[in-house]
Amino acid sequence: MLSICIPTYNTDCSELLEILAKQIAQLEETVEVLVCDDFSADYVRKNQKACEQNGFFFFENQSNLGSISTRIKLAKKSSFNWLLFVDSDMLPRTDEYLTKYTNFITHNKVNIAIGGSCYANGIKPFNLRLRYGRNREEISTKKRQLNPYNSILFGNVLIKKELFNEKLKDLKSLPKLAEKTLLTDNKIQTISNTFNEAKGSMFLGRGFSFPIALEGALKLKELSY
Repeated sequence: MLSICIPTYNTDCSELLEILAKQIAQLEETVEVLVCDDFSADYVRKNQKACEQNGFFFFENQSNLGSISTRIKLAKKSSFNWLLFVDSDMLPRTDEYLTKYTNFITHNKVNIAIGGSCYANGIKPFNLRLRYGRNREEISTKKRQLNPYNSILFGNVLIKKELFNEKLKDLKSLPKLAEKTLLTDNKIQTISNTFNEAKGSMFLGRGFSFPIALEGALKLKELSY
């Protein structure tokens, strides 16, 4: 029914695996767990041992392939029609984490569900990564539903394998698109000269363009400091 795919890089995910094993034991549905290490220097054998103890699958990349390629590899090796991607540094917030996802699969006809994330209160707030996470990643369900395209995180996502495979071409094309964009510097500079003396700017966007408009406004604000 469900393949849980965990890409990891220099991260100890043994606690996550133990928690998943306990929750899987409470389910009637068939669930497999696949862990792929992306050529890490640390925690490789510890994560492998945790997989072996819980009957999970463990794979190692022979070179650092990156996040996207590792997820693609996990999807190809999975056995079931539903994929649950979980980042290796995450832990389920409740004991019903997997139960909620299996219920979603059973009772809904949509092909994707994007979960949220939160941070432990005991962690000191001066950490830069933590500040970013609490401001940009730790978003309530209500707020995420208001602007769903503005908070898509792939660290906790349930997706139909068919849909994931359909979007593989788009994922693989990202490096070429980025390279093509970098070649437009001269055009961008020419366009920017037309509003160089502007007193103000307004960024508009809807749907998929909404987060792009937000990011554009943020970049202009940063340049104005």
